Amino acid sequence: GRRLIDIYPKVVLYRYNYALYAMYAGRFDIAEAEARRTLELNPQAPKAYLALAMAALARGDADAAARAYESAVKAGPRGESLRDIGLADLAMFQGRYADAVSLLRQGVERDRTRGNTAGAAGKSVALAQALLRLGDSAAAAAAIAGVVGGAVVEQLDSLGRGIELEVEESPLDKPTAPQWHS
Repeated sequence: GRRLIDIYPKVVLYRYNYALYAMYAGRFDIAEAEARRTLELNPQAPKAYLALAMAALARGDADAAARAYESAVKAGPRGESLRDIGLADLAMFQGRYADAVSLLRQGVERDRTRGNTAGAAGKSVALAQALLRLGDSAAAAAAIAGVVGGAVVEQLDSLGRGIELEVEESPLDKPTAPQWHS
């Protein structure tokens, strides 16, 4: 990654990918520096805001992480979607599950309105997790039931949220209903 941005220093994709690779490797200092360079080139690169937020969390600055997620709206609808899931994840990290539920419900609706089914599916999975933490398994199942097609299965696999889906008889005379276990 570093060699590639040495050769192509103004290609935003390469630069924010390098920031993300550094973030994944736990090199948050490099992730933050490269994310900032990315945003100097193009403030509409939403993944750079993710790297900034994670770097802030790594140094224990939740307020700076929240500001990075709020700033992601500069990247348009994709940035707004990142803001919604990022602030909700931060709320869950801090144990504020009711706040996360509110943020996620708004984010799911916004993503659905915009046709962002992947974003809505990811937020629905996170919503189910927050609702489970609040002890509301019926609402968690309902959150997932609204997701179209196999998008939720992809999100469960890719997000690694540790939620297992079982199919059981429904008390509502439907053939099957999802039941969630954390």
